[in-house]
Amino acid sequence: MKLRMKRQLVLALGISLMFGGTSLAAVVNPFDDVPANHWAYDSISKLAQAGIVDGYSDGKFKGGNVLTRYEMAAVVGKAMSNEAKQSNQLKAENKVELEKLEAEFSTELNNMGVRVAKLEENASSIKFGGGVRLRYQVNPSLKAKNTGISDQSRIQERLNIDMSAKVIDKVNFYGDISNEWTSNGRAQDASLHTTTTDSSFHIDRAELAWKNSDYSVSAGRFWTRLGQGITWNSGVGNYLDGFYGTYKFDKVSVSAGYADFSSCYNVFGNNTTGYTGNSLNAFLGNVKFDLAKNASITIANFKVLNPENAKASTITSTTSPTGRYGYAFDQWAVGGNIKSGNFGFNAEVVENKSKDVPSDAQTKGYVTKLNWGVKGIPYSIGVEYFKLGNWATDSTYWKTAMWMPGGNGTGNDGAKGFGLVTQYNFASKANVQFRYYKLKPYDEKKSGFSSYRPAYALAVNFGF
Repeated sequence: MKLRMKRQLVLALGISLMFGGTSLAAVVNPFDDVPANHWAYDSISKLAQAGIVDGYSDGKFKGGNVLTRYEMAAVVGKAMSNEAKQSNQLKAENKVELEKLEAEFSTELNNMGVRVAKLEENASSIKFGGGVRLRYQVNPSLKAKNTGISDQSRIQERLNIDMSAKVIDKVNFYGDISNEWTSNGRAQDASLHTTTTDSSFHIDRAELAWKNSDYSVSAGRFWTRLGQGITWNSGVGNYLDGFYGTYKFDKVSVSAGYADFSSCYNVFGNNTTGYTGNSLNAFLGNVKFDLAKNASITIANFKVLNPENAKASTITSTTSPTGRYGYAFDQWAVGGNIKSGNFGFNAEVVENKSKDVPSDAQTKGYVTKLNWGVKGIPYSIGVEYFKLGNWATDSTYWKTAMWMPGGNGTGNDGAKGFGLVTQYNFASKANVQFRYYKLKPYDEKKSGFSSYRPAYALAVNFGF
């Protein structure tokens, strides 16, 4: 009896390790014998005759040998593996037998690490996650110049909760809600007086995404990235209302879409009560060429179709450049990225071809980034250099993938210079990040000052 128990224990542990499981907990004792008259033996025999269960040269299951539940589950697990390889040839009645066995021995299969498809189909597909960020910023909007006497500073906190769910075959839903608030805010060249700005939760994402082998379509409040992100990069606070489709053939992906972006979080400074006013609609275009596994080239276009809707409206004031000229953007960007070893590099040039910008607008620019990081080492570092004219990209509402806004506001002075970003991952979903930038205006002579005051930020991020 002791020998039999030892054999069963060793066999169970061996099977568990073989299938990658770590838990031996089960509602039914896994060492109990499956009774000789149990229907599972007949089902296994039928699968053996169909060639789905290996190890029986004559196609018959040796039903005279009584098995434990773990031993039976091991046979079922092997049958599931074979079934996946020959699913096209499997008869309907054999599928039924296998599904019955999966359900009967699901606990043991789960403890072995074998995925039971039917149980997964019946389980809820909704998944939740999110993140928390706390950061301290100095001169975040580049409002403080070297001619000033003090910096702009603030403390910001942000909470976002995201979810995903399978709706039907090939259709998924993605959602995100967030809230960001500011405390101890101090304006540049101001007294020690500080302010607090509160806000409420709002919907950042409510996207229905359909994906086939070569096609994908997103609709609703969706996220996307154009090119290397100099014209548009979605994320918490950066969303689009509309639709976006992609077709991929061989190594080329072509994407196009139409969207309203006027209610984007914190865009136009209306994040407390939500935006009500004129719509701003844009055409979105993107082409990606995959040169190699870790290298690609992109061409992107972000064209505002009704820039006049931003003129002296509830969106902007008459004193702002966009209030006078509208949200005048027709950006074309060409870029690329490559990753080799522990290094990653990407660059993108941009030109705003809108006819509505002022005659002296600085419409061109570029951004370059170099990143270093080693798998297994918790440190990473990045260097960014950019030179962007005052109308090359939107530096007021910062809807790009840049680590800093490309100027002190659209239509003002632009920016050029270096930035350094370093990050330490002190847990699997937690890190601390430091950024430092030393920048100058795009054209010092035209702007009338030689540099911005240093801009830096310290942030702690937690994911869940």
